[in-house]
Amino acid sequence: MKGYFILAVILCMPAAAQIAPEKESVTLEEAVRLALDRFPDVGKAKAASDALKGKIREVRSQALPSVNITSDFTRWRDPSLLNASGLDKFPEELRQALVPSAVNLFDYSISVSQPLYTAGKVGTALRIASIESEGALADVDRAQQDLALEVVNAYFGLLWAERSKDLVTQTQEQRKLHAEMARARFKDGVATEVDVMRSEVAVANGAPEVVRAENAIRQARALLNYYLVRPIDFPTRLSDDFQEKVWDQWDLDELAQQGIRYTNAFMTAPVCSPSRSAMITGMYQTSIGAHHHRSHREDGYTLPEPFRLITDYFRQAGYFTANVTTAAPGVQGSGKTDFNFTLEGKSFDGTDWNQRKPGQPFFAQLSIGVTHRGGHWKNLSEKVKNPVDPDKIKLPPYYPDHPVARQDWATYLNSIQLMDEYIGKILQRLGDEGLAENTVVIFIGDNGQCHVRGKQWLYDGGIHIPLIIRWPGKVTTGQVCDHLTSAIDISATVLRIAGIKPPAYMQGRVFLEPAKGGIWKPIKIRDYIIAARDRCDETIDRIRCVRTQRYKYIRNFMPDRPYTQKNRYKEQSYPVLGLMKELHAQGKLTPIQALFMASRKPDEELYDLQADPYEINNLAGSPEHQATLRDMRAILEKWIQQTGDMGQFPEKLSEIPARDRKRILEEDKSWPY
Repeated sequence: MKGYFILAVILCMPAAAQIAPEKESVTLEEAVRLALDRFPDVGKAKAASDALKGKIREVRSQALPSVNITSDFTRWRDPSLLNASGLDKFPEELRQALVPSAVNLFDYSISVSQPLYTAGKVGTALRIASIESEGALADVDRAQQDLALEVVNAYFGLLWAERSKDLVTQTQEQRKLHAEMARARFKDGVATEVDVMRSEVAVANGAPEVVRAENAIRQARALLNYYLVRPIDFPTRLSDDFQEKVWDQWDLDELAQQGIRYTNAFMTAPVCSPSRSAMITGMYQTSIGAHHHRSHREDGYTLPEPFRLITDYFRQAGYFTANVTTAAPGVQGSGKTDFNFTLEGKSFDGTDWNQRKPGQPFFAQLSIGVTHRGGHWKNLSEKVKNPVDPDKIKLPPYYPDHPVARQDWATYLNSIQLMDEYIGKILQRLGDEGLAENTVVIFIGDNGQCHVRGKQWLYDGGIHIPLIIRWPGKVTTGQVCDHLTSAIDISATVLRIAGIKPPAYMQGRVFLEPAKGGIWKPIKIRDYIIAARDRCDETIDRIRCVRTQRYKYIRNFMPDRPYTQKNRYKEQSYPVLGLMKELHAQGKLTPIQALFMASRKPDEELYDLQADPYEINNLAGSPEHQATLRDMRAILEKWIQQTGDMGQFPEKLSEIPARDRKRILEEDKSWPY
């Protein structure tokens, strides 16, 4: 798992539906080919796919024969005709691919001549194609065979649903025509009033059939369910030493091989509540008044117009939205939202996608909290299959090489290993429920590592997050994309994928677009990303950063406030912080480690990320880098003005939760700042 790791903090994104491959744009051959191409042995898969083409053409020629309309509306209800058609002898999965049920089959056939014969021919042709394709795929892994047959069945399920709708619609039009003719004949004295009533009753009875047929198409097309998994406090980068030697069976590795892994994805904030507020709206938290951590919990503050949660747009489009708590056997979602505003309505419809209506597309958020510090970290090494040996890890140079630091880092890595097992169970559930091939899975973190120089800070350790997108048949597998991506871009992109136009006000940008052959490809949308840190708990600060592919610029608007100003959460939960303070007092920290213990922060920081990935050599005073410094400073100043950065203005006391307000008034003599 080279080069990426994720900060598991929460899971806050979409799980919605997308139109299935439509025969006008994606042929069955293409659907099979795209599905088979997902497997490693592409050569064999392609050969098998080519071998299927001939049988598929034969199936098509037999699947949709001409059908004649008849006025005999009752004689096809005879259940014996089901057996006469031979449909009952076909495998269940093929029969289900043709019609939802025998009852619906009879409903469709009320006024259509030879419908069961038609279904029989389709079923026979599919059965032949299935049997012979198994021979063609004999040299391919059994999983590939199953996948190819599933694609065939699903494709013909859509064909049959559309054909059935056409037949039902034709029948209903025929009924209406008969009714008009009956009324005309009644006026001419040829027909009786009873004849007119019978024809009108037939029209009334046919209306539900049309609705059922339309619903069948809607369900057949609702193939893609978006499912976002976001862990809490999970890092994007672990040491190569750890990755290579600790354990090598990663479910996340497998997930990445099945989709796209983004190596330059970043949050807009280094702590959960502002980053969640940004992602759920597609807006910078600084533009909507949600930038202070755990703010607006008691003042009734709501989102300004016209801003909305992305779940509102999914709901309006017919999706079921869920903040999942029952993730999988042995895996519990936290159900956390943590938004820095008050909602006037509901943010989600339920707590599990299984609560939706049959066939309804869904958008689901799942928060995995095991990588967030807490009491569940106690004895964590006993809960994982391969406990991390503290002596085998490689610490960043800004942390002291001390048993306490090594043990703390090892515990964190154990939490990541456990989270990885959870991901495997969640993906297994999708597979068991038959949703894996129809679901877009997005794995993301909501902030960086929960370490001293990570979470709450704008160094890469605090804002660099994992981003993996798996979309079977729609994205080329095994991709690695280094495009700069902001977390608010995910909001715009998932709406776009679902066929929902992102609102014009949204600051997030779409980073996946459809290309030839129905494949979606990454597009470059940013030359830089911007992130912001404001008050965290009782700790007042204001910091902004601009990051390009090569450089990171940090502006400390309150440089007189040290990195180690009082924060009870970190002092109580981060043992390495206390260790560093103790070693600093004893003069035992290296110059690099002592940087974080300084009595004040630099006004500006500039790092060359290629030469200095740990961000420890500040180039803000380097004569050779003044042009870069000026350019990035200008970018930030322009962004502050264009986006209406509300961090420019002091936070009102009423916006701060009572606990933090009390601590600030007791201890922060500079308030109001």
